[in-house]
Amino acid sequence: MLNDPVVLIGDEFWDMIGGKGTYKLFVNTVNKMGHEYKEIIYRDFLGVIPPDDNNGGL
Repeated sequence: MLNDPVVLIGDEFWDMIGGKGTYKLFVNTVNKMGHEYKEIIYRDFLGVIPPDDNNGGL
């Protein structure tokens, strides 16, 4: 799948949709939001207790 020119994954996918740099912007935005909503994401969507770390990302 990684070598199939029809399949786009990660940065190739997001940069194709929104232009160069979209993937990096997307990841940075998710990480900023994730810090604020981390406990909700882990408990409500993943059904687990959030890890106790200070990296701010998901």
